[in-house]
Amino acid sequence: MDIYSTVLDMLSKTGGRDKLMALVQFVPCFASGPVGALGASDTAERLMAISSLADKYRTVTRLTGLLEILSPVSLARLAREKDATLAKLGVLETGALAAFFASEMLATLSSVGIIKPSKKRAAQYGPLAVFFWFYQLTLNIVSISYRLFVVNPRGAKERYELQLNLVKSCSWWIFALSLFSKDSKPQLQEVKGGLLAIPHTIIETLSPSGITLSAPTRGLLGTVAMCCDLSL
Repeated sequence: MDIYSTVLDMLSKTGGRDKLMALVQFVPCFASGPVGALGASDTAERLMAISSLADKYRTVTRLTGLLEILSPVSLARLAREKDATLAKLGVLETGALAAFFASEMLATLSSVGIIKPSKKRAAQYGPLAVFFWFYQLTLNIVSISYRLFVVNPRGAKERYELQLNLVKSCSWWIFALSLFSKDSKPQLQEVKGGLLAIPHTIIETLSPSGITLSAPTRGLLGTVAMCCDLSL
């Protein structure tokens, strides 16, 4: 299959479109650094505009993510895991991913006025999404490491795929860590107390302090992660 046919095949599938648009998001973001350093600031700004547009596209297309991970097919795949440790990690990871998709959906819908929470509440959906994504990635890294070093697959192809997945997840993990604010923590509720008091405190306690990364560095991490994904 030639490159043109491969691209058309990817565009015909939701997952394939997301991967291609991820490259459109992260490659220009990474390239804006060296382009700007060479003095072409206008071109660097245009590259960042392309990256921003692709980011918005991917955010909208991820609105269906919650339905996909909670589909009967996905849940059946989760139930087939025979290793007790991997089964528990899978359940936790699915829960974190579901919470991420739900939080991001609320952030997206409130940003365009489809739902109208208070300004303070709306501002917290994004940080909550980052929190759940970060811990989904953490669980994923633990799961891959367990498969790689404890289960220790003998097949060269399986080991190679696990190594690629580990590099991909670690790249996203660093990326996600850079999205945390150094000045505030994600808030599950506006006023402390009630039934959500305990999970609210847990989220505050487990939220790490963010690290500072430039946009081009984030673009590089995203590009590395997507190249690993495309190689699988």
